[in-house]
Amino acid sequence: MSRHCLSLAAAELDASATDLQRSKLLVRSNALHQKIKGWCNIQQLYMPVVAAIRAREDAVSPEGANEVATQAIPLHLPSSLPVRSPCDSQLQEYEWRLQYAQANNTLDALRHNLRLRAHVVNYKYRFTRGQIANLRSNDVIARTHRKIEDCTDRYHTAHRALVYLAHILKKTGWASILPVLLDTDVRQMTQGLQHEGEGKRTLSWIWRTHGVGGDTDDESVQDSEYPSSLSYYLLTDT
Repeated sequence: MSRHCLSLAAAELDASATDLQRSKLLVRSNALHQKIKGWCNIQQLYMPVVAAIRAREDAVSPEGANEVATQAIPLHLPSSLPVRSPCDSQLQEYEWRLQYAQANNTLDALRHNLRLRAHVVNYKYRFTRGQIANLRSNDVIARTHRKIEDCTDRYHTAHRALVYLAHILKKTGWASILPVLLDTDVRQMTQGLQHEGEGKRTLSWIWRTHGVGGDTDDESVQDSEYPSSLSYYLLTDT
């Protein structure tokens, strides 16, 4: 999660970014780098194969090459190891739980940002007047759109790991709860598919949740309400 947040913050920096903003990003990057360094040291104890993989990566890296960004340093989790690499099944089970929770949390964030974007866009066209107000609202919409794209990428990453680990750990039934996320699935609750008319709109599966333990018989639809006061706050707060 920290790596994705850092990537998103780095992507939001542009030519107009202040020295203070760049300094804060550098501090976050250094702190995360230290955590990853500690993780790599511990990882060698439980996953010795990773030490050989990192050694090969360092060997093929050209001399004088630019340093890899902190958020891009590979963690080499069990799901990313080469096929038939030795790995403790307990570690694979731990990552399965981690990726399963990550996929569900990412869907929550995706729904949140889709609701936010819909309300901000609606607020803008109904109430926003003037160049400054429009620029501010466009900035909020653009930032929310980047967060939606980030959530989509995070879900894809978690889903790929689940597919890989499910084959090894013999997991079944999970794919009906966490299916493949297509571009056409990432849409607001009231928005149907492109070819559908006003009379028929197919609800995207991301707005349906399952009961405790993933019970498909206890399915409900996510609440689409979003406080309109927050839209006002986002567009007027300086």
